[in-house]
Amino acid sequence: MNEPSIDPDKFFKTACYFESSLILFAIFLGWIAGIDPFGTITFNEQALINGIMGTLPLCLIFLALNQIQADSLDKIRNVLQ
Repeated sequence: MNEPSIDPDKFFKTACYFESSLILFAIFLGWIAGIDPFGTITFNEQALINGIMGTLPLCLIFLALNQIQADSLDKIRNVLQ
């Protein structure tokens, strides 16, 4: 089988660093604008329902794409594995 041209470990680390930098950048922009990103965090039933309803479609799409056999999806699976 062909080895992926992308090193999975390097790709994962780079993705984590990039996402982390976006979080820090958003907090910095909020600080400049005078917005406290953690000021209105609440946990209640509605927040839980919203989280489940927002995550459920993504999980269903993931499961559906995992069942589809296509060359482009196989390449992605190889990189992730």
